[in-house]
Amino acid sequence: MKKLSRKGLFNKAWKLTSEVVRRKGIKGDYNYCFTCLSLHKWQDLHAGHFKHGKSKRLYFDLRNLRPQCNKCNTYLNGNRDVFAYRILKTEGEKELDFLMKHGVKDHYFSNKELKEIIATREKELNLKILI
Repeated sequence: MKKLSRKGLFNKAWKLTSEVVRRKGIKGDYNYCFTCLSLHKWQDLHAGHFKHGKSKRLYFDLRNLRPQCNKCNTYLNGNRDVFAYRILKTEGEKELDFLMKHGVKDHYFSNKELKEIIATREKELNLKILI
């Protein structure tokens, strides 16, 4: 197997994390957009970040990610007001406070961390523990 560069590891970690987010909680092939509640095939959804930024500590953190449709994630820039409201309603004030506080912290993901994320996400997908 070819050794991946840090960028390759980062991209693979994101691809797997995105799939976990978009598949989580679904039965069959469809899932809801977290912000507008429209129904889509999981493959057509995005893994939307509440707190954005590839250099942020929460980039791969599942607490910061939810399935979003293209409209909400791309054209409405994450639809963040609704995103915050829905986190507050589904997860509570403590979770929203955590994301607000930790979503601004920068972090450099080491190769070791990225490999751990990849291993965890592969396990989650292989064991189908998301459904």
